[in-house]
Amino acid sequence: MTTVAVYVRVSSEKQADDDRTSLSDQQRHCEGFADKQGWHAPTVHSDTFSGYDSLDARVGLRRALDTITQGAVLLVWRFDRLSRDMVDMALIAREVHRKGARIVSVSEGELTNSPMGRLLGSLHTFAAESEREGITARTHGALRTRAEQGKLLVGPSNKYGYSYDGARKEWYVANPETAPVVQRMYALAEQGYTLYDIAKTLNDEGILTRSGYLRSKGLPSGNKGTATVWTRQSVYEVLTDRTYCGRHAAYNKQQVKVGNHKVMRPRPEDDGKRIAQPNVPALVSAETWDTVRAKLQSHMLGQVRTDEYRIAPLLTRGFGICGHCGARVTITKHDKGWYRYHCPNGGNRAVDPAKKCPGGSWAARVSLVDADIWGKVEEMAGDLARFKRMVQAPVQTAEDRVKAVERRQELLQAELAAAYREKDNLARRYGAEDDEDLAAVIHGRLKEVLATIAELEKRTSKAVFDIDRITAYLKTVDGACRKFAQFGAETFTREDRRTILKALNVRVRMYASASDYAQTHNGERWVLQLVPVGENSTPPGTFSLGGAMEGLRDHSENLHGPTASPRPHLP
Repeated sequence: MTTVAVYVRVSSEKQADDDRTSLSDQQRHCEGFADKQGWHAPTVHSDTFSGYDSLDARVGLRRALDTITQGAVLLVWRFDRLSRDMVDMALIAREVHRKGARIVSVSEGELTNSPMGRLLGSLHTFAAESEREGITARTHGALRTRAEQGKLLVGPSNKYGYSYDGARKEWYVANPETAPVVQRMYALAEQGYTLYDIAKTLNDEGILTRSGYLRSKGLPSGNKGTATVWTRQSVYEVLTDRTYCGRHAAYNKQQVKVGNHKVMRPRPEDDGKRIAQPNVPALVSAETWDTVRAKLQSHMLGQVRTDEYRIAPLLTRGFGICGHCGARVTITKHDKGWYRYHCPNGGNRAVDPAKKCPGGSWAARVSLVDADIWGKVEEMAGDLARFKRMVQAPVQTAEDRVKAVERRQELLQAELAAAYREKDNLARRYGAEDDEDLAAVIHGRLKEVLATIAELEKRTSKAVFDIDRITAYLKTVDGACRKFAQFGAETFTREDRRTILKALNVRVRMYASASDYAQTHNGERWVLQLVPVGENSTPPGTFSLGGAMEGLRDHSENLHGPTASPRPHLP
């Protein structure tokens, strides 16, 4: 019986609920088609990703490709569900056909492994890619026209100190609740208050942060969670925003590359792409803004970050978890100078009721938690053979990832070789062609092939980078394990320790002192758990090192990123 893998995809959560393109609707069409063909019991894989997103980010597609074997069918509603990118589509088709399987679309038929099939596949993908680029161009054009008319480019939430006005949120008006807070921050800065002093004043008076205020009004506050306290950074962002002195502009930021990352930076004021929008009301005078700006540049108000406030906690960025609500713990500085872990959803400040931490406001001193957890990790690693078994599963997962990227690299290189052969063939035909009209057609195709080659070379370099990055991680884990075995933990840096925690897939759940957990575990407020590979949060049933190390011995075995005239020169 023919094995069928159904793949369905939408670009966004909004589309997932659309009656015409929803995941369930696509699945219904595919299953009905499979039933008519006599293909029964198909497996269904889904993704909610843009068709331009990286293939590696689409887990459902990767699983579908992994399940198909000789004679199997990869079934989709339309070919653009696989990808809207011609290079990605070619890679998917090559991988499926190399396995002896087929790609079938309910709406468009079968994508055969023949010159005509590859041509039709390219045409389908070209149409999808052109549609995507057309949508993007129309969207950007409409947004720029809106900005040139003096209307706001609306984001998920309004800027602090303002409220939207107009039927389609065309304007800003001063918010009577938050605008005075902004004005007061500038007044304090003019008086010489440092960033820390301003933040402390706002926190002492219980003034909500921007995200806290939006949450209290039931408005979206972005995807970074709710900030419960003002910090020097958040105060600095308000004091350096030109909007507050009436100098608001659309397209006032640009994307720049810093190392291997792309970040947003302000555009120069004389950049022609900026569109000034002077109809946004000023909350402070231009003179006040310039005065505060000058003080910030001369560090008269203190620096945003200084060594005095820097520490190196062990359990940030996902290692520490609130035991009550599952949120990642954050750190704050106590008035007495020591640092503490706490839940970002706790406290008496207004937060989304659905996410308010049932544990309330709790804190745990960083130094105590880190010392206790690392001591237990040292105890686990005391038996080197047992420790190696514990890190085996995470290491194996990384090694499997390397193999997957290597397979992708092999497909890219095969597609690149085919593109080079087509380029050479087109170049020969172009040089020998006397018909100028036909030569123009060949020249156009040659330019497309050269663009494809450039894209394939870029993706090949990305695959090499991924392999190097994962290999470096494996070497780091191996080096940390060897260093631990040879010298012990005394020579370990913070990054060495975090490498060990990552290798063990450690999570530390922390609780309030009045919690049921603390009451039933002799006052213990945190517990170290080792999460099975592939899970992002601590699942129920994982063993605890908080009270008894014997649990480790019971479970350690299972433990575990043209114009024709004149003829153009050859590109």
